[in-house]
Amino acid sequence: MNNSLVRAAGLNATIFAGLSVVVAPLNALARMRTTDGLSDFENPLASWWARPAMRAASPLVEWGYPDTVYQTYGKFDVFALLAVLACAIAVRSHRGTGIGLAERWGWRISLLSYVLLAASLFFTYWVANLDVVFLLVTVPTMLLNTIGELLLGIGLIRSKFRPRLTGWLLALGFPLSQGLVAISTQALGMWPTMFAWGLAGWSLWRSSPGQTVQVPRSTVAA
Repeated sequence: MNNSLVRAAGLNATIFAGLSVVVAPLNALARMRTTDGLSDFENPLASWWARPAMRAASPLVEWGYPDTVYQTYGKFDVFALLAVLACAIAVRSHRGTGIGLAERWGWRISLLSYVLLAASLFFTYWVANLDVVFLLVTVPTMLLNTIGELLLGIGLIRSKFRPRLTGWLLALGFPLSQGLVAISTQALGMWPTMFAWGLAGWSLWRSSPGQTVQVPRSTVAA
């Protein structure tokens, strides 16, 4: 992957990570207005912020039918995951072959999970929101993603990859995302992944245009 593509992938990941700070809560609020999401709105762990946020952001979440608004904001997740995938591929292209076993399998599983998640979310938000797709594709892929990011995060931490927070966010992604989901909806569960690759993307983007992007390589053999 040439330097220009690497920097572009990094910038896109950074931009979408920043956008997710606004879009993910709006997605969560839109979900809470739907019939299926009403229980999330009534959840005491979420209602303390969701009720005032719903009033403050009413023009942004009440401009159409609840399902329409929710589906619209959900489309963002597809583009966000594609940005994550591009950034992850850019980083991987500069890691070489001398990486540890955990990181090597973490890359394989994580990249596959990002592709499958993007495909399942595209079908859900752009074609039809079917429970069968969620149960048979999205849920298993989320489990695959949890395993992949855990291995990848551990591998990046062991190899002292910078920014260091990327590895930690990936390694701790599951408990962090579950905590965020507990106080909102699945929409906020994307934050650990988005911020992990947004930080890595910022590091890629900051490399000077004429400079070969340097990504720390691991010396761990296993």
